[in-house]
Amino acid sequence: MKALISITLEMGIAHFHTYSASLNITVLGLRFVEDSTTRHNFSPSLGETAEMRVEVIPPPSGHYSGYTFHIGIVRELSNGTDQHIDWVNVQPEQGPGAYYNWRDVDFQSKVFTWNGIPSVPFGQSALISTGRDVFTGADGNTVNIRFPAVTAGQPVPPPFYTAVAMIKGSNNNVITETRKRIFVPQVVKMVYEADAVSLMKQGRFNTAGTTNIIQKISDPEWEEMRTSIPAGAQEFIDLIGANIRFVCDSTAVSPPYKTIRIVNRIVIGNRHYSALGITRDFSFMNESMIGTGYVGMGQLYDIFPRYSNVDNGTFALPVKPHEIRSHCIRTTLHECGHMFGLVADNNVLGGDNGKHNLNPSGGIHIMDDGTAVTYERRFRRPGHEEWRWRELNEEYLKFILPKEEKTP
Repeated sequence: MKALISITLEMGIAHFHTYSASLNITVLGLRFVEDSTTRHNFSPSLGETAEMRVEVIPPPSGHYSGYTFHIGIVRELSNGTDQHIDWVNVQPEQGPGAYYNWRDVDFQSKVFTWNGIPSVPFGQSALISTGRDVFTGADGNTVNIRFPAVTAGQPVPPPFYTAVAMIKGSNNNVITETRKRIFVPQVVKMVYEADAVSLMKQGRFNTAGTTNIIQKISDPEWEEMRTSIPAGAQEFIDLIGANIRFVCDSTAVSPPYKTIRIVNRIVIGNRHYSALGITRDFSFMNESMIGTGYVGMGQLYDIFPRYSNVDNGTFALPVKPHEIRSHCIRTTLHECGHMFGLVADNNVLGGDNGKHNLNPSGGIHIMDDGTAVTYERRFRRPGHEEWRWRELNEEYLKFILPKEEKTP
């Protein structure tokens, strides 16, 4: 931290080469404080605001004359520079419509808010850039954090920003500053297409109509699943501590965000896909904010009845609604993993050419190729090992979408 040293020298009367003097030194400092009033992890896409409390040390008696206080929002780049994103309005007491990026140093401790939507002239758009944090992947290979593009007038994208609280002198030079990371989660919105919902409500019988293979989902059960699917995906993410927020279709979200669409048949452009799930929006380091993944329910209802363990009678039927929910959760997590860059076939993550884990272990890991996942495991049947993230994949997700600063 830089520091201002303010020196007052009171001279006495000099007699020859002797004199008396008193020296008063004031060192100004700033610090961010965390308490019940602060929020350093927020989603502007969900209408949330960051709340930052700053203390002036020592507190002024009135104000420090000749100095101004500011909070800039930047991204710290790998070349040692800062990429300016926005200025925080530090005079909110002036009321709606007023915006000031400076104020007198006239407070001891104060909370300042940032809505995460940079607007000209105080905020600006910014290009994709490379940050300072470094991830160590397979065989010690490394890659720097990547920052997505920022568009003025829109909520800022993940993963984090740096708030720089500063005091400037009369010549606009920075006298003292302190920094605090502000984290922005990746929002994923679930969307349910009507034909997929209708299919799940119908269930599935064998061709003779004598055996109920997949139990139909009632209207109340579906309304519960509508919110419990994103909640179930959230549980798996919270277990590893990555900064991802799943929301259901009724939640208002402003771009940028990513989407999982649960559909009957997967159609992208003019192409039809016979897949349980797919995305065409793979993004290593999650630097692209465009992303849609698909869960194809029609494919599941077509191919599951032909599963060998159904044919030989060892798979207990029917498949229950909570098991269909489990399938939706796992496929959601898998396709989101692809949209976040898993498992890139490079020397950092070491995926195969289909962007899945090399050497899948029976589908235990979420990013294993779907062909390796048994339906017993997909539906989370008792006696079958629970899904989990492979350790390297887990560490990667926590790196590209962190929730908090690492303790040195």
